[in-house]
Amino acid sequence: MRLRDHFCCWEDLRDAPVAEIHEMIRAVEISERKAPRLKAALQFVTASQGGLSLDFLAEMPADAAIIWLEKLEGVGRKTSAAVLNFSTLRKAVLVVDTHHLRVAARLGLISRKANIEKAYDTLMRLLPGHWGANEMDDHHQLIKLHGQTLCRPMVPKCGCCPVREVCSYSRNARRSRSVSRVTRSNRSAAPLRRSRPT
Repeated sequence: MRLRDHFCCWEDLRDAPVAEIHEMIRAVEISERKAPRLKAALQFVTASQGGLSLDFLAEMPADAAIIWLEKLEGVGRKTSAAVLNFSTLRKAVLVVDTHHLRVAARLGLISRKANIEKAYDTLMRLLPGHWGANEMDDHHQLIKLHGQTLCRPMVPKCGCCPVREVCSYSRNARRSRSVSRVTRSNRSAAPLRRSRPT
């Protein structure tokens, strides 16, 4: 928002000193790295396309568009998918964030060690082939909300989770609690040793 308020157009942002860009995004995490990357990305688009527009990506298959975007320094799978799905390009790609990673791993859909790129590849194969950009966006928003409210990082609310019956994490947690109860019960039921008479 501050960038849009401060710079009249993309060209002004591209041509601004890095220090000025950094000042506008200072509140953003690792802004000192993002400011030069932002300027470099705009310069790259201009040099390769003759102007500051990504409209040409609309003609590309989604996979090819992702590869092109990830040539830009600092652009990974989450950012490239967000550009393609959230913008006017509206491509049918899934934005995977840390909430998505956690929920999908707990459900057993991806490896617990999977990074965003591997998770994206796996989840895209699992999602219905007829889904368009809107369904992908809805899925992202719903999983993100689920991760923020129920499937939280430290203390997930498995008891009221609507997918707990198909969730590997929830099943394992229930099994662990059951074993723990049996263990405690056995301990409490163990007979006391009588001291031997002296």
